[in-house]
Amino acid sequence: MDTSETAYKADVADANDVLEGRAENVGELMGSTKGYVKFHNGIPVVTKEASEAEVFVLAETEEAPTANEAIEATGVQVIGGQGAVTVQGAAGKVITVANILGQTIANQVAASDNVTITAPAGVVVVAVEGEATKVVVK
Repeated sequence: MDTSETAYKADVADANDVLEGRAENVGELMGSTKGYVKFHNGIPVVTKEASEAEVFVLAETEEAPTANEAIEATGVQVIGGQGAVTVQGAAGKVITVANILGQTIANQVAASDNVTITAPAGVVVVAVEGEATKVVVK
């Protein structure tokens, strides 16, 4: 099976600015080098048949695109270490540490921006104010 990357290309199909989406370089997967994008059970897939291709209609808008410069990250970092988990930037937030079976190992409010919590070796789930992250403790 060809595992090369697939490039997606959108072409203007007519004067009404209707776009035809097409995936190219799908190789052995499709038996050719050309395919079309369609939706199957709500998931975009590639098909050989142009008649099954999804039609994408674009329209002008006055809305401004989302600017990445305006996105603010929480700044919370979770680091797995030797027999412990370190949570940075979570002062005043509730931290919950659970093992892979869902059993709570620790549940506390961070008293500072740098909190170290003892945890057993393996994969643990650390939730800060409900936002969960998996980390490996050595």
